Amino acid sequence: MELSIAVNTSLIALSKRRVFCTEPFRVVDAGRCDVCCFDKTGTLTEDELRYEGVATASDVAFAAGLDDKNPNPNPKPACPVLTTCPGDLSRDAPEAALALGSCHSLALVGGAAAGDPMERAGLAGCDWTLLPQDRSASGASSVARRTARVMTRHAFRSELRRMSAVVAVDGFDGSKRRVVAKGAPETMEATLRKLPAGYRRAHKALARRGYRVIALCAKAIPDDKDVSAVRSMTRKECESGLDFIGFAVFACRVKPTSAPAVGVLARSSHASVMITGDAPLTACHVAAEVGMTARPTLLLESDGDDDWWWATLEGKKVEPLPLFITTYDTARSYSLASEASE
Repeated sequence: MELSIAVNTSLIALSKRRVFCTEPFRVVDAGRCDVCCFDKTGTLTEDELRYEGVATASDVAFAAGLDDKNPNPNPKPACPVLTTCPGDLSRDAPEAALALGSCHSLALVGGAAAGDPMERAGLAGCDWTLLPQDRSASGASSVARRTARVMTRHAFRSELRRMSAVVAVDGFDGSKRRVVAKGAPETMEATLRKLPAGYRRAHKALARRGYRVIALCAKAIPDDKDVSAVRSMTRKECESGLDFIGFAVFACRVKPTSAPAVGVLARSSHASVMITGDAPLTACHVAAEVGMTARPTLLLESDGDDDWWWATLEGKKVEPLPLFITTYDTARSYSLASEASE
């Protein structure tokens, strides 16, 4: 009886604030909550990603050079210059345009590309068009028309965080068949023939600015290699010995209602937590933007073995600081972020 009266009183109070509950007795459960967990993409940010450009391999090397020459003892990593114009990308970085235009899982439905929002944004950003029979082509630009036909595709796998494809190309200099691949910068490192200077600093600098960063890679296949052998190339063969092309950069705008909602929760003594599959640095930028983190943020990092430590978002190791922060004063001084292990 008392519970029903309490629930009814709560529903009346909520309705006066234009909040309507379809399951009344969930109000009791809501009263017990003190932590609210949010996804990022589509919840705190918009669903659609916006293509921002490509930081080519030369841009990455240039940014690394700026860091090396900076006399500041704690330099802020330089951000690579982005090639944003589709025509310029096709002319100045044709391999990057090829990777964005052909290494994807999009399907042609009703004359339009359907599939992952990031891949659709990348296809439009590089000014390529999806064609029937697993083909794609460059759009109208200052360069000659280029086409690609997918011969073999190794689809994206969440545990690998990458995908690849073998494509037959036309309109490109050099080999007529290529392997193109893309994925998270951290996982693409292992597939590269040589790690470029500034690779890690560049993708972290971009992620710290809230961008979603995808590494683009490729390699040529000898023209004298038999077609059947090319089609039967394993994933391991495709995703090894690659050359780095550049970083494709995407942005996702924060919803205008996100920061006010997080602020209301904070004023009601509710903690807000973000759980996302995006890169930690990107997530930390969005968390600061919506007001989840008003204090300096520390990121839990590891060397891949048993050594763990706390570091600033700029990568500076913080010592001495206990791995498991349990004291109230210490936890109150920082916002904490960590990457979940498999």
